[in-house]
Amino acid sequence: MYQSLFDGVPCLVTVQDRELRLIRYNKMFDDQFGAKPIEHCYKIYKGRKNKCSVCPVEKTFQDGKPHTTEEKGFYKDGRQAYWIVKTAPIYNENREIIAVMEMCLDITQRKELEKKLKKSEKKYSAIFESIPVAFFEMNRDFIIRNCNRMASKIYGYSKGEIIGMSFCDFFSENLDREEIKNILQKKQIERATHRNKDGIDFFVSIDLNTTITQDEEFFIAVVTDITNRIQAEQQLVQASKMTTLGEMAAGIAHELNQPLTVLKMIASYFVRKIEREQIPKPEEIRSMTDKMIYNVERASKIIDHMRQFGRKPQVKSEKIFVNDVILRASEFFEEQLRIRNINLLLELEHQQQPVLADPHRLEQVFINLLLNARDAIEDHAQVHPDASEARITLRTRSNSRYVVTEVVDTGMGIPSNILPRIFEPFFSTKAVGRGTGLGLSICYDIVTDYGGTIRAFSQPGCGARFVITLPIAGTKLQDNDPTEKPGQLL
Repeated sequence: MYQSLFDGVPCLVTVQDRELRLIRYNKMFDDQFGAKPIEHCYKIYKGRKNKCSVCPVEKTFQDGKPHTTEEKGFYKDGRQAYWIVKTAPIYNENREIIAVMEMCLDITQRKELEKKLKKSEKKYSAIFESIPVAFFEMNRDFIIRNCNRMASKIYGYSKGEIIGMSFCDFFSENLDREEIKNILQKKQIERATHRNKDGIDFFVSIDLNTTITQDEEFFIAVVTDITNRIQAEQQLVQASKMTTLGEMAAGIAHELNQPLTVLKMIASYFVRKIEREQIPKPEEIRSMTDKMIYNVERASKIIDHMRQFGRKPQVKSEKIFVNDVILRASEFFEEQLRIRNINLLLELEHQQQPVLADPHRLEQVFINLLLNARDAIEDHAQVHPDASEARITLRTRSNSRYVVTEVVDTGMGIPSNILPRIFEPFFSTKAVGRGTGLGLSICYDIVTDYGGTIRAFSQPGCGARFVITLPIAGTKLQDNDPTEKPGQLL
């Protein structure tokens, strides 16, 4: 009976004397090694001529306690094997240790899996470290738990410094942490401004994904440095600005000519008085100088606006009101339209929440749309001289999530076959010399940079309507915001 139990144990079992010779062993041991009694265990397991330097059987003989080790050896067919080895003392009636039982549990499969796992971990660790973009692992509160080598390179911090930081701390925009967390809920951010350890701002795109395991839920963020791309886009935008200023040159010259004419008339008046040795009355001098100051300030304002519009922006987002940008753009463009007998109608909502954008870039969007509307109305007037009122309408409306701006004209309208392509770079229906094909493409890029949308609605011969939707600062647009019907003109 005891022999049956001994042989039925599902592991290798041997009984050894103080010389580490086999006294007994079970059937599994015999099947795997074909051993003979009195052979030494180290010769059978490992093919050694001498005992192992660390032997659990010997330790049990010495202290009478069970011991556990992990050993490597070979079966009789040459297969390498790994075992968990456990030993226990065997006593005689006088409580003297006369032998030690050794049980070996085969863990070869587990060890092979561990090897594969380590190899896989090493492989994926190498991939993780060599990914050419910054890679972050964060908990649900955006606290960084791990990052790759590129993250350290881009941000200038060591890996040890980054771990434990909040991902929100990288943002250089003037936003509180909760606003940044709301922005991160978008999961995909086309452009954001981050700041490195040296205090230098740079542009990034962010892809944020939620990973769920059996134990937890955490975030993986992939951050790409897009500074070079943004700088190239800025150069393109700057070229477009210069083109826009060139197109507006006639109107600007006319607008500047008015205050300059007034100044010339006043100066001529004073010259005549001096030639006639006449002294103007004090109230006359005061009135004239007030007019001079007013017109100098007016000319200075026009020139300053041109300089601000034409300069290369820093592309930093801030909380701004869309109405303010529209008023600035319309003020800049008003004279352009007046000399062409085009009415500019403003229907601006009074109570409005701020959006997150750069005011100069957003102004360029409205000026580009006003330029297109102006050209469309002039083209329509050439084809239909008796057309109704030439008019451009700028209107705004908003709710708790977004601000909507509409630019509506009474021009030619956009053919349906062209409408899907109008935001493509370098696509233009204007004659050579009248456009670069970049205006609407740049408008699209600027608006989408701020998490917004721009759409065009038109019917040939009935004008066009461009709808710009921008999220309120600290929020994001929903998939169903806003609902517009193509072809609808208001």
